[in-house]
Amino acid sequence: MTPSPSDGPGPENSENPQSPGPPEGPQSPAGPQSPGGPPGPPPGPQSPGGTPGQLPSPHQPGPQFGGPPPPPGGGFGPPGAMPPGPAFPGGQAPTPNAPGAVPALVLGILGILLCGLAAPFAWWQGKSAENAIASSGGRYRGKGMATTGKILGMIGVGVMILAIIAFIVLIVLGASGDITI
Repeated sequence: MTPSPSDGPGPENSENPQSPGPPEGPQSPAGPQSPGGPPGPPPGPQSPGGTPGQLPSPHQPGPQFGGPPPPPGGGFGPPGAMPPGPAFPGGQAPTPNAPGAVPALVLGILGILLCGLAAPFAWWQGKSAENAIASSGGRYRGKGMATTGKILGMIGVGVMILAIIAFIVLIVLGASGDITI
């Protein structure tokens, strides 16, 4: 009995018959791929001649990019000429710091590091700058600097008060004769 097409499995009965000819579909530039095997190596840089793996000669012209060449003189206009367009992105100047924000920060740092007498002024400047920012409706920035200056001023005032108390205690103890300096 000869097998018929419906009798059983075999190459002629499979649902996806494979033809012995060349594979169909796109092939990699490195050559055909074996079914189920790893893909071929990726194509390397090619010279204008098209040889894979060979870099172009530095004496050959490279790829041309779109757009006109830059103007002579490096793209700068004549001296004193303003560039076209707004000076700032969006056409608006940046928002200024609140008056007193930077001095509050500087005085706060000085009050901590060098001179305790600057600390109360830092506290005052920081508080007034915070008030100006709150009432400006977004016209001023610098809240972080104002707050930092105010806090450094508070710390500096606290350290200054402790130093004054320690100085008074040392004077009282020295006057009573319990301690020698």
